Amino acid sequence: MFVHTTHLPQRLKVEHFTDPKFAQREVEELFLPGWHCVGVLAELPNVGDYLTHEVLGRPLIVWRTDDGVHTFLNVCTHRFSTLTDKPRGCFQKHIKCQYHGWEYDCQGNTCKIPDAQSFRPLKKGELGLREYRTELVGQMIFLTLNEEAPDVRTFLGPTIVELLERWFTPQRRLTLV
Repeated sequence: MFVHTTHLPQRLKVEHFTDPKFAQREVEELFLPGWHCVGVLAELPNVGDYLTHEVLGRPLIVWRTDDGVHTFLNVCTHRFSTLTDKPRGCFQKHIKCQYHGWEYDCQGNTCKIPDAQSFRPLKKGELGLREYRTELVGQMIFLTLNEEAPDVRTFLGPTIVELLERWFTPQRRLTLV
């Protein structure tokens, strides 16, 4: 067994681990500016497939469409309810709110409002879903909650990007999907 002959001073105090102010500072300075892996394409094998996640307190829906993978806030703009409470599923052409049936296209624009005549006319995109930047590295799906973040490849750096592109390819099958 290894025994220290001298005691090193503590760099962090107990409150650094327990104080909510420090936790919030970590979220704001470390996690919000970054990119987060939210899945792999194997989890969304078909156009229309989706996953739901919560990242830093935000409910999200990751949806594969004809033009790629999009991530939206999983909240309907009509009554601010959850669009879907299922962990995964399929929306063929539109995301449809499970409560009042509002529908959104792959850009997050409102495209169908049941009982639309009861609402004032809406301009295109006026009550659309909040979309977050989503990028792929190999088969890995990343998103950022920060509009000013660099692209994911710059954020991760060339070494990590090269490893992800080599390890996560369509030719390799994930076993825990």
